[in-house]
Amino acid sequence: MNVIRWFSAAAMAAFLLAPLAAQTRPPTTVHPAPAVRSPWFYLPSPPELVAGAGSMNARWSHDGRYALVLRVKTTMVSIEDIKMEPSIVLWNGDRKAATVLWRVESNDYQISEVTWMPGASVAYAVVAVNGPEGWRSTIWRIDARRATVAQVAGTGPSDGISISPRLPVAVIHGHDEQGSYIRTLDASGQMGAAVRLAEGAMFPLFWSSDGATFRLGATSVEGEFTTWSFDTSKGEATPIAAEPLKMPEERPEPRWPFRVEYIETNLAGASRTGTLVLPTSENHGEKGRSLWLVQGEGASAERIPVAADAAEWSISPRGDAILYTCREGCFVVPLIRISQAEAERAREKARQAILLNNGKQVALALMMHAMENDEVLPPAGTDLRTVLGPYVKSPEIFNGLTGPGDGFVYTFGGGPMSGVEDPANTEMGYIPAPGGRAVVFVDGHVVFEPSGAPRP
Repeated sequence: MNVIRWFSAAAMAAFLLAPLAAQTRPPTTVHPAPAVRSPWFYLPSPPELVAGAGSMNARWSHDGRYALVLRVKTTMVSIEDIKMEPSIVLWNGDRKAATVLWRVESNDYQISEVTWMPGASVAYAVVAVNGPEGWRSTIWRIDARRATVAQVAGTGPSDGISISPRLPVAVIHGHDEQGSYIRTLDASGQMGAAVRLAEGAMFPLFWSSDGATFRLGATSVEGEFTTWSFDTSKGEATPIAAEPLKMPEERPEPRWPFRVEYIETNLAGASRTGTLVLPTSENHGEKGRSLWLVQGEGASAERIPVAADAAEWSISPRGDAILYTCREGCFVVPLIRISQAEAERAREKARQAILLNNGKQVALALMMHAMENDEVLPPAGTDLRTVLGPYVKSPEIFNGLTGPGDGFVYTFGGGPMSGVEDPANTEMGYIPAPGGRAVVFVDGHVVFEPSGAPRP
C-alpha cells in the first residue's frame, strides 16, 4: 500500500497544523501517556459506521476482535406516543463488518448492560422484558463468533449477573420465594446448581483478584448479616469472617505509543484545525468534544483529528482501532501503523501540498485583483494582505508553515501582465520552507523547488 498516496493532503494538513490550533485550547488527556518512544507512527483511517444514531455502551471484547453496541432508535409519533426500537449490533474487527444481531420494534424491552466474558468471544446482557406479569429480568447470551443471541434458559425474574474480570465464568444471583441463591454460568451458557444462602436479601460485593471467587453478603430474615465466599470452580459458598470492604485493584490498561485526547469544541459552527475545518452535523449550538490521536510529548507532540464530536471512546485491546460514539452513531477508526521514516516522508509530502495549495490561492487572488485593475499586478512593496484581502477566504494562506514570519514573498516588480514575455517562467513570488520553496509564476501555476535545484 502506498501510504503517502493514501494519506490525503487534507488529512496531513490537519496532522501538521493541529499542534498550532491546540495551543490555544489545552486538551484534556484521558489516556496514559506512552511509556517509551516507538519506532512506529500511527495514522487514523476514515471512520467506519457500526450503528446509527442512538448508539451507546460500545464495548470491545477482551481480545479486541469484536465490539458490541447497544442502539435505541426512537420515533416520536406524538408527545404521548414514542416508539422504541432497541437493537444489539456486533462489529467484527477481522472482517471490518457490522451485523445487527437482534432488533425489535417494541417498548417492552430495556437492555441495561452488556459485559464481555474474558477468554471467550461471548458476552452476556441483562434485558428487562415487560410481559403479562409485568417487568422481569432476563439474561441473554451473545456469541460473537457465531453471531447469535439467545436467552439463557432457567434464569429467574430477578436475576442479576456478575462476570469474572479474569476468567470465562460468571455468577447469577437472585432471589425467589425460598430466599437468595447464587449459581455459576460458563461461556457456553450452562448454569450450575443453585446454592442457597439465606432467606433474606443478598448483596453482591466483588470478585477476588484472581477472578475465581466471588464475595457477597446476605442478610437473614432476623437481620443477621453474613459475608460469603463463592468458589466458582466448585460451585460452593462458604461463610467467612467479616472483613473490611476492599475492592481488588484493577489491572492497568495497555500502554500504547500513542494516546487519545479530548478538546472541547463549539458545535455551533465548526471545529477548526489551522485551515482545515472538521465537519459537524446540526447540533443546536451545544458544546462537544473533538477526539485526537496524539503521539509525542510537549511542544513536539503531533495531533491528528479522529472525530469532530465524541461522547465516549475506547482503544481496541489490540491497539489497532478506536471505537467511539457520537450524535450520529457509533464508529470504528482503524489505525494504520507505519515506520517513522515513512511518516517523515509523508510529512514532507504534506508540507509541500500545503504550500502548493496556499501558493495557488495567492496566485488566484493576484490575478483577480489584476483583472479588476486593468490587468496590472501590484507594485513591489505592496501590502498584499490588505490589497488581496477581498479575494481570499482566509489571510492564513499568506503564512508559511510556522506563521507569518516565513510567509509569501512577493518578488515581481509589478506592472501590466501583457508586458510579461514568458509568464510560465516568470516568478511572481514564493513561500519558503525547509528544504525548498513553493514558487508562484505569473501564469498562475505553482511548483515546489527543492533547495539547490537548478532553475529552468
